[in-house]
Amino acid sequence: MDTSSFVVIGGEAELIRDRIQENWKSGLSLKESIKLTTQALSGPDKSFTSGELEVALLSRGNGRRAFSRIEGEELNGLLA
Repeated sequence: MDTSSFVVIGGEAELIRDRIQENWKSGLSLKESIKLTTQALSGPDKSFTSGELEVALLSRGNGRRAFSRIEGEELNGLLA
């Protein structure tokens, strides 16, 4: 099944998906998307550092799908 918005997998996926859905809108920037998803993962009492997260972006270019990791300084900048 293809989707054009977001997908949540793993533990507590339904709760996290509901938290994201509350503020999701098409056209969010990468920085806005990462902020929204980390807030949904953390809930009201926790925040994450870049070392605690595994972040990837799915690209659908060239007629195929490929994941690229977002790490290090790039991720730090997106979390700031």
